[in-house]
Amino acid sequence: MGKRVAPEIKAEILRKIESGRTVADVSAEHGVSVKAIYRWLGKKAEGGKADLLEVSRLRRENEALLRIIGQFTYEKELRGKKGSH
Repeated sequence: MGKRVAPEIKAEILRKIESGRTVADVSAEHGVSVKAIYRWLGKKAEGGKADLLEVSRLRRENEALLRIIGQFTYEKELRGKKGSH
């Protein structure tokens, strides 16, 4: 059986995942097995761990899309400035 994780560390790990970090990243960062984290997620989430993981995935996807939109907006502004000279 694995080592015990302090409740405050467990809470921190779950918060990081809820904010959009991947289970694999947080697992490596804290030295806690992916399997243990998924078990905690299953116990924590009322709708099941799939809902919590889906929200996390959607947050990461949203951040990526916002970066892409920002890049397109920036490039459009640059093209507009070049055309006005």
